[in-house]
Amino acid sequence: MTTNMKWDIQWSPTQSDVFLTYGADRTDLNLYTVEAVAEDSDAKSQGQHISKERAVKLQASKLDLYIQTKSDLSLIKCFACYPKPIPENLLALGLSNGKVVLSAFNTDPSLDQSGFVGAEFLPKHSKMCSSLAWNPADNRLIAVGYDRYRTDHCLAIFDITAKNVTEVASTHQRYYSLGHGVSAPGSRPMAEMVQGEMLNSVAWLPHSPHCLFAGVSNKTIRIYDIRDLASYKKATTTKAVFGITIDPLGENRLASFFEGVVTIWDSRNFDKPVLTITEARSVVKLAWSPHRYGVLGALCKDSSVVKLYNVQHVSGEVEYTERLIHPCRSHQVSTFAWHPSVENQMLTVTPTGTLKEVIIHDPISLTLSSLSTCVLASGRKLLHCTPDVGKQVDDISTRMKERAMSGYGLCSDPLSKNCEYVGPGDQHLKKLWQWLDNILFHLHVTVELGLQINIYIPALLFAALVSPVVGFEKIKSLRDKEKMMKKTKPGFKYYGVKALITGEASGGEGSKSDIDTVEWKGINEVTESRVFRSSERYFALQLCGWGWEISQDENEFNEFIQRLEGEGDFERAAAIAVFRVKIRQAIEVLHKGAQVQKTDGNVSLNAIAMALSGFTKEKNALWCEMCSSLCKNLTNPYLRAMFGFLTTCDNSYDAVLREPGLSVEDRIAFACLFLSDMQIYAYVEELMDQAITEGDLQGILLSGLTKDGVTLLQAYVDMTADVQTASLVAVQCLPSELCKDQRVTHWIESYRSLLDTWTLWHQRARFDVLYHQGTAKVPTPQQIFVNCNFCQTPISPCVLANTHSRHLAQFRGPSRQKVNKPATCFKCRKALPRCSLCLMNMGTMSGLKHVLPPISKDRTMSPPDPSSSDKQTDFSKWFTWCQSCRHGGHANHLTEWFRDHRECAVTGCVCHCMQMDSVGTVLSAESIPTSQAS
Repeated sequence: MTTNMKWDIQWSPTQSDVFLTYGADRTDLNLYTVEAVAEDSDAKSQGQHISKERAVKLQASKLDLYIQTKSDLSLIKCFACYPKPIPENLLALGLSNGKVVLSAFNTDPSLDQSGFVGAEFLPKHSKMCSSLAWNPADNRLIAVGYDRYRTDHCLAIFDITAKNVTEVASTHQRYYSLGHGVSAPGSRPMAEMVQGEMLNSVAWLPHSPHCLFAGVSNKTIRIYDIRDLASYKKATTTKAVFGITIDPLGENRLASFFEGVVTIWDSRNFDKPVLTITEARSVVKLAWSPHRYGVLGALCKDSSVVKLYNVQHVSGEVEYTERLIHPCRSHQVSTFAWHPSVENQMLTVTPTGTLKEVIIHDPISLTLSSLSTCVLASGRKLLHCTPDVGKQVDDISTRMKERAMSGYGLCSDPLSKNCEYVGPGDQHLKKLWQWLDNILFHLHVTVELGLQINIYIPALLFAALVSPVVGFEKIKSLRDKEKMMKKTKPGFKYYGVKALITGEASGGEGSKSDIDTVEWKGINEVTESRVFRSSERYFALQLCGWGWEISQDENEFNEFIQRLEGEGDFERAAAIAVFRVKIRQAIEVLHKGAQVQKTDGNVSLNAIAMALSGFTKEKNALWCEMCSSLCKNLTNPYLRAMFGFLTTCDNSYDAVLREPGLSVEDRIAFACLFLSDMQIYAYVEELMDQAITEGDLQGILLSGLTKDGVTLLQAYVDMTADVQTASLVAVQCLPSELCKDQRVTHWIESYRSLLDTWTLWHQRARFDVLYHQGTAKVPTPQQIFVNCNFCQTPISPCVLANTHSRHLAQFRGPSRQKVNKPATCFKCRKALPRCSLCLMNMGTMSGLKHVLPPISKDRTMSPPDPSSSDKQTDFSKWFTWCQSCRHGGHANHLTEWFRDHRECAVTGCVCHCMQMDSVGTVLSAESIPTSQAS
């Protein structure tokens, strides 16, 4: 403790429910105990509340201290609690006259077996005692700091067990007195330091009984060793010499302050602080947490908060995070003290003496595992939560694992087969894979219809646009040919509806649409509606699955309606029939639906058909008024959209386009028919933004497999954490250039890690094969070579072609067969090593075929075919040598040699070459399979 604070708190080192407070203004020194609050006790008997559950009671004051001279009680300037439990509550009291007294509350010194109570330690001259510090490692020693007085020492170390002069250090055989001739046997210090200088603060090293830190003369921090007082061991120059405190959990780390600057030091590198923290106000106290590594508490002057710095080493650098603790709300805090045995608990006091206990709650960290478990961490506490045995956990990680085990996303031909592995609650994934299968099996053509668009256009659409007369007769044959094509993933884009409508696909502004009129069918009066036509809208309709709208083929449209009826989707079939202005057909569909399903919510489909039969184009008619008001009560979105379309009074068609229950493809197809150019541009942009915001995969129809599609997939991953689908879509469908996007690579690596966590090694291998097949990769260059002994050049001609292509010019042309000499180096023409058995020069034709591709009749070289399985060099001619003795020869010769011999074939070499091989059996050249030898 030091004397520059109005209040000080110290917990008893040996009793967890006892602490002392010191008020400098009134020199009050009180002993308190902490007790639990009883529910049936009155408020007065409970004492002062420091929390809702605990209160403190005053057990003793300074008047209960034993001291020889009672007048000395008013001279107390500082105190320090003895670290050992016996004697109980022993204190060292520092007085203003320099005397240090050992005392205890309510203790009779005659009953004290230790003999410490009542002991006094006196300075050579009268000077104020400013600080006290017990040695935490050697409890016999206490450091006493004094104010500066002439050339006296300001720091003294006393041994409280010394009883006479002979027990103190021999280097200090001086006579101490109080200045009035009264001797003080046993009060001589065993060591003295800091002569003629001011002492600012002092602290012992917790793990070293002989070393202590001292802040000296407002400019230096020194490390002293009491065994060698000739000089200090280390020193650093700094103004931060106040409040030195040592981290009890890190023996080499300490902290100090000066005004508003807090410095963190490492005693092993004492030249400069490892961390400096600047505060707006002056710091008055620092204290390390005794339980949490690197947590430093700091209190500023006139502040109502205690700041906690979490000092950590991160990548070789010292960093910290700051946290604010408000013990007394808006009231100021004078000082604080960490509880010595209870983690994350401190005691604070206000300037008026109000005590407050603070429990510091650690932030809770939550980690979710891919195995449907979670871990909660708070401080030293760790809670591992696992699902109950037998209960199925329905979360995204469980669903992804089940899909992965079934082979989800790995089917490439066709992609729609992946729908079989999707659960009933993931219909959006089924639509995604169906749409991808539809678009990726289309032909890539360039169509000139007033614009150029590079896009996958269906064979059906291509035939209809290019040759309307012949096209629809050849639809079936074109589709059959299309399915036989091998699907690839080239580098060009797969545009979506947004790129088509806005003109991004054509690199322009989107062509103007033509206005057409269609006549309503199935009603008595002659009624026409306005629709818009353009090549871009045709492409968009085809992507939405409304290809029959382009060909105007009634048979194909009827097949579409019948398919919806077979799926039981009568409401959608009726609505699309109405959108195609076929009222009678819609009524027939609803009638069929009424026979299959009795009700739609509370409304019969027969009643809907009856209401639909009264349709009239007169917007002021009673039918329009009643249907417009009552259709909002319908539960099916397609029925609401159908009546909203029939009763609309303007050309905005909000009742259809803003109906969230309708699928995105139906809304887009409707917009392509009935919205003007300006309206459809704005609507498509709005729909795209909405899909990205909600992470709706139906927006893939709008974005296509472009950068917007990657953004949409990222939004979907952010919303659902389904990194599996995003990775598989990227691997199966995204162009190579988009696979290099940082977001895409992050999905892929995350999914790989998931598969490894689930130990699904086969699925991981299949995923990697699929990924590398669809991504353009540079082949890994050869890394192991056989070099020439003379020029150190690889003897393989394919390697030579990559590095020194000019040397291969002689191999081209008609004379190349005459120059082929596989037994010589291709660069320096020196002979290659000889076989140790046949004594012929070794050499192979390996790689020569790739260097010299075949020449056609027109004297042009065709590209080499690395995938050719033709044998370039027989295994019998391969280079073979021992890694130990470096002797070798032709492979078949060595094989035959080691069939009957154990030592090397070279005369004088005793190396057992074959025994050094991990292969235990020697095979003949004839027994090696051809595939292995080639």
